Order: sequence, then structure tokens, then C-alpha cells
Amino acid sequence: MSDALRMYIDAGVPLIPSAANGRCFVKWGDPDAAGYIRTQRNLDISMGSGVHRFQFVPARAGFVVLDIDVKNGKDGFDDVRRLFETANVPLPSEIDNYRSHTCYVETPGGGIHLYFRYSGLIPLRSGPLRYRGVRYDGAEILHDGHLATAAGSRKESGEYIMHGSLDAATVFPPMLIQLARIEPKEKPISMSNTALSRSLSDVVAIVDRQGEFSPGQSRNRYTYEVARFAHKCGIAASEVVSWAHDHLGAEDFTANEIQRTVESAYTKGA
Repeated sequence: MSDALRMYIDAGVPLIPSAANGRCFVKWGDPDAAGYIRTQRNLDISMGSGVHRFQFVPARAGFVVLDIDVKNGKDGFDDVRRLFETANVPLPSEIDNYRSHTCYVETPGGGIHLYFRYSGLIPLRSGPLRYRGVRYDGAEILHDGHLATAAGSRKESGEYIMHGSLDAATVFPPMLIQLARIEPKEKPISMSNTALSRSLSDVVAIVDRQGEFSPGQSRNRYTYEVARFAHKCGIAASEVVSWAHDHLGAEDFTANEIQRTVESAYTKGA
């Protein structure tokens, strides 16, 4: 068994067995659902059955993961530096020199996951960093309603490699907390509340909290459900298409397929 995966089990972090493409084998929106890996024995059994990728919800484990992307023309480290410069706030040394960070994971795609402790009662908004209307696509926060792949996991392109330890993770920088925190007025209440004043971020948060659909299970179905609810809230289809392209676009979920999926949801919901 991977020593890195053992670290999550020892820390009490429930792991979600997943396919190599990220599809979850557990209804991850429900923290009490059957199928979570909570013991070393069950981890051994799962890996013995051919499962080699495991995910977790950072918010439930007391972590925030700062996902730094450095591919497809993105430079997440440069994005974070520019954001802090714009805000005129000193950049924490463990971000500026990530190799000095006490807990980080190298991803198969060349990116970096920086782990931070966060025990705040207000959930943080997952997604690309934003500041004063500018979005920094190379750096993304993974926290509430979002999955992160655990170190020790493998997929075809390689392994997620842990440096440091979960116990040594430092506190999330206050500057980033201020950017990512969800104010009380933004908190989703219920899927049945379809007030037209809701924003697309509200819609996405509600669908995520319901836990019935996830991009890990099916990007197409997840996008359809977001679009269907967004339509009820009076949100333009073009906004949903743009969101899906930015957050869910992939080789197996192209721009044309995104367009068709959103149009289908809006047509059937008309």
C-alpha cells in the first residue's frame, strides 16, 4: 500500500475510490454514504481490486488545496504572484518557493497541489482565484464542494507524489481566505428554492451540495443539471456555456458537446 495514501487514512481523511478519469465510485456529496475508504484494510482491498485513484473533499478534512497549473499556456505561480502584487500584499514564502512548503503534491500533469490547514466556519468558494474582476485561471482553490486527488494515487500519465506531510500543513494565507470566502448571503439554502435572483455560482454550489450529480461521474449530466436549474433562475444559456467550457472542458467533453448539452437543458425546460 502507498505510504502516502496510508497518511490520509491515519489522519482520518475518508478517501473516495475513483476511476482513472476521476469518476467516483461513491456518492461523494453524502459524507455518510457507503463505500468511503476509512481503514487501511479497505484501502488494501480497493487497491487489490484494481483501483489506483482516490479523491477526497478538502473541506471535510480541514484542508484547503491550492491547485497550481503549469500547462496549456497557464502559469499558476505567475498568476498568484501577480494577484498578490496587485493587492499590494507580500507573497508567502511557501507559495513563492513551493519546494519549501511543508505539504505539497506533484501531479502527473506537472502541476502542484499546496495543502493548507483551514478550520474556518465559512466555506471557501472553489474555483479559479479572482481579484477585482480579474480571474487567474492558473491557480484554483479546492475546498467546499470540490474534490482533490490524494497523493499516492496513480493514473495513466503518472503518480501524485507527496512531499512533506499532512500534519505539517501550514495555515491558509489570510489574503486568500478573503478572496475565497463565501459570505452568508451567498450560501445556498435548498434546491427547491428557485428564486430568479440566484447567480450561476449559487446554482453550481446548490447542485454540488445536493451530491446527486458530479463532474467526476459524468461531465455531461452534471452540466445538464446545472443548466436546467440555471434556466429556472433566469440565467442566460451563454453564461452556462462559458462556465462549463472554463471548468469542465476536456478532450472527451468538447465545446460542441457543451453547447448541445446546455441547449438541450434550456429547450426541454422551456
